[in-house]
Amino acid sequence: IGLKDFRGDAIRAFESEGWVYYGEFCIDKDPQAQAIRTKSKGLLFTQLHKDSVWSRPALADYILIFRKPGESVPVQPDISNEEWIQYARPIWYGIKESDTLQYTTARENNDERHICPLQLGTIERCIRLWSNRDELILDPFAGIGSTGHEAVRLRRRFAGIELKESYFASAVRNLRDAETKLETPTLFDLLPAASE
Repeated sequence: IGLKDFRGDAIRAFESEGWVYYGEFCIDKDPQAQAIRTKSKGLLFTQLHKDSVWSRPALADYILIFRKPGESVPVQPDISNEEWIQYARPIWYGIKESDTLQYTTARENNDERHICPLQLGTIERCIRLWSNRDELILDPFAGIGSTGHEAVRLRRRFAGIELKESYFASAVRNLRDAETKLETPTLFDLLPAASE
């Protein structure tokens, strides 16, 4: 039982193709939530008390940042200085692991059980940091449309690629839901009109 340095391999692969490794964000994870979900021997309380030689830390998620040499379009994010203080930390805290789109409708009887919805808070931070309003966000592994959902919600355009039909169908539903929410006025939208 061991771990592979996939993050390091990914960095070296991008660098070999001319990308510049620019930084990374580590996303804090709850070790007990991970232990329950993955049944990882190294995180279980029973293993800790039985033989802690096998204990290990929880595995974090990472956002790897690369830049292609050359000019780029300036991004003017709608992020306050207080938000930037939180976003600029090397470890992103406060991302709720359960803050994901509903994915069970995409599961099939013979599913490979590899469904892995990304937290909406992670996606929101990435979109807000590295894109302008109305720009196109591409997700080549769209899954159930989490990236697209956040792109639409944050008033960006979206293009996604997904091979699995049930995931694609869920993505379409999730994108339509995001569009509907964006276009539906709330009672608060009517307040200025009511005060006139």
